[in-house]
Amino acid sequence: MREFPEISRPLGVVACLLLVALIAVVTMPYLSQASMRKLMLLPDGAFLSPQTVTLSSDAIRVASVRGDMMLPWSGVLALAEDEVNYYLFIDAMQALILPRAAIAPMAAEFEQFTRHLRASAI
Repeated sequence: MREFPEISRPLGVVACLLLVALIAVVTMPYLSQASMRKLMLLPDGAFLSPQTVTLSSDAIRVASVRGDMMLPWSGVLALAEDEVNYYLFIDAMQALILPRAAIAPMAAEFEQFTRHLRASAI
């Protein structure tokens, strides 16, 4: 640096910019995750807002204040259940969770719609 004093200042600026960029790259995932968690867990957000699920012979419709989604039965890979819920898997790690209590009034229809899924396993 003593031999080339005219480049010592620009190199210092570049070093500072690289440090700022490194800090941004390291902290960005944490900041974006915190921001997304805050938005997703709002009382009227996509996960916690009330949702209405309608079952028909050809599709499942999920409606909320955030929007609608139609999922054909062919998009459901498998059905699992426990004593409280039914789990309609649309991927190995993602499922629609339907409380048994909510399905009880239409249990016969649900059984008919999901008969082809009972033998499937994820």
